Amino acid sequence: MRRWLLAGLTVLGVAAAAACGALAQDKSEVIKERQALMKQQAEGLKAIQGYISGQIGRDAALAKANELMTLPPKIVALFPAGTSLADFPGVTNAKPEIWEQWERFKDVPNALLRAETSLAADIKSGNKPGVLDDLDAVGRTGCGACHSNFRAPLKE
Repeated sequence: MRRWLLAGLTVLGVAAAAACGALAQDKSEVIKERQALMKQQAEGLKAIQGYISGQIGRDAALAKANELMTLPPKIVALFPAGTSLADFPGVTNAKPEIWEQWERFKDVPNALLRAETSLAADIKSGNKPGVLDDLDAVGRTGCGACHSNFRAPLKE
């Protein structure tokens, strides 16, 4: 009986260790996914700035704006607990304050989506002054609101 119990506990221990290793790997992958999403966000906004300067057309800018609006709903899921700079130093700049102020953090992607929705509407109508205002709102209420409160400065 003891042998079976010891064997069972050993199997459970190995399974738990494997699960912990997989969980750490999953968290690393989530961090990579969220970093890719943020880069996609920045590239989209840069393209839309090109619309203001005449480098890209309205249809291309609208396509980028529509693509951007798919990103905010994904953001919260890309910040599971245990993925801060305290957990992954040198890999991420996400401050632990995200999870300490979770409700406040969860509001930022919603504000970002509202600003991007307005951005898309102004691009669609050809309202370039409105697009400039919307880009400011995206930066202030979306990107900036999160990065100033919940991201440590990037090291160069």
